[in-house]
Amino acid sequence: MDYRFDEKIELILNKKFKSKIHSGYDPEDVDAFFDQVIVYIKQVQNLQQSFQSKIDIKDQEINLLKQKNEQLQSNIDELKKELEYYYENGYSNLRNKVEK
Repeated sequence: MDYRFDEKIELILNKKFKSKIHSGYDPEDVDAFFDQVIVYIKQVQNLQQSFQSKIDIKDQEINLLKQKNEQLQSNIDELKKELEYYYENGYSNLRNKVEK
């Protein structure tokens, strides 16, 4: 996800306003405000990068857990087949004879 913060910062830094002799905003106040906006944008950008890194790590963890789950499910399926084989081939009868 690209928010293009750097482009926005450049637009803010390079923004020029027309000067009026008798009225308008103080250019130093405008510059100071833009400086604050840039600081805020950089903070948001850093947060976004931090969150994206955390999301990427969690995605990797999820993928590993999915792989483990698939392996465990495969093991369960194999054990079910083995158990079914034993039941079909008289294991339960053999077990009863041994217990008597």
